[in-house]
Amino acid sequence: MPRLMKNLKGDKKEYAQLYSRVGIKTELNPLTDEDKIKIISKLLPNQDSVYPALSSYCTGNTRVLTKLLVRAIRIAELNNMEVNEDVVQASISQIIM
Repeated sequence: MPRLMKNLKGDKKEYAQLYSRVGIKTELNPLTDEDKIKIISKLLPNQDSVYPALSSYCTGNTRVLTKLLVRAIRIAELNNMEVNEDVVQASISQIIM
């Protein structure tokens, strides 16, 4: 995010101490379908039915996918149920991006 990096530096380098805390700047490519399958199956083995909803909502963004998975797993645990499409939709509705 170029704007974030510019804001971290400050116009007059007034945020140099904060900027120095940034370890590395890199641009990440969106997740491939293979990447998404690996991540989802690691946390939710045998849950092919939820892949389409998770995949389409995260649009290749690792942070969004992770937040959705964590939220869906927590909702399922609180309701003593398996993660299913309804749980994923509830997770999507609660996530603030």
